Amino acid sequence: MQSTILTHPPLKVCLTVLRFSPVEAMGTKYIPLIQDNLRKSGLPFFLKQALTNLQFTANAPFSGQQIEEQWLFYSADNQEMVVLTRSSFAYQAFTYVSFSAFQTRFLELFDLVSGIAELYPACVFDFFGLRYSNAIEGHEWHRYLTDSYAGILLPKDILDPSYIPMKSSFVQGVTNLGPQLLGNISVKLLQNNEGLVYPPDIALIGNQPSRPSHLVTLLDIDHFVVYRNCKMKREVLSDVSSKLHDSIESVFFSALSEHAIKEWSQP
Repeated sequence: MQSTILTHPPLKVCLTVLRFSPVEAMGTKYIPLIQDNLRKSGLPFFLKQALTNLQFTANAPFSGQQIEEQWLFYSADNQEMVVLTRSSFAYQAFTYVSFSAFQTRFLELFDLVSGIAELYPACVFDFFGLRYSNAIEGHEWHRYLTDSYAGILLPKDILDPSYIPMKSSFVQGVTNLGPQLLGNISVKLLQNNEGLVYPPDIALIGNQPSRPSHLVTLLDIDHFVVYRNCKMKREVLSDVSSKLHDSIESVFFSALSEHAIKEWSQP
């Protein structure tokens, strides 16, 4: 565990995702009850939307599309959100105090949804992940990261000189989370020159505000476990989420330079 506490961390969003066997009655039977209970638990606003997923096969580049319903429940200040589909639950927090507080809130909300839709006893789970997305703003971003996390730059002779070169990198590995439990961790560094501080796959209410010619460096750390037809228990979620967090924390601090730790630890 890291002893350093950052008073001004670059974290923009923390989220956890659970994927389970489909519940076809989610929209017709359970959503009204879930919405009413989440409303009473601090997420009073509700949005339903349809996502279009393109279907590809080996024999045909495009074989059609599938419409998936998605339900969003969010707070009045848009700082926390539950995203639910018939086969997944995600909790997103845009204001982060500590992992302990995040974990407590996640388990509280998932318990509520599970109690209504009977997810714990009746479903099998195949995915559980925790993700932290950080944004470093400005052209001196390299002062905040160690060299090994500073990204890959393409050869200058192939780049258009009228555009600022963008760096990016990706690394992944298998983690040991205990007896017979392996995780997968990935670290992505991506840059944009439009001031976008959230990755494009983060669910947001409204469009993400942009700032032209404002460089942002995203450090996105994703740690997850893939299960084989697991009957999930609450104590397992608590234990595994803590282990996922500890590894993410280790990677995050290994990515930070001494300058970053000093600056972001100031009162």
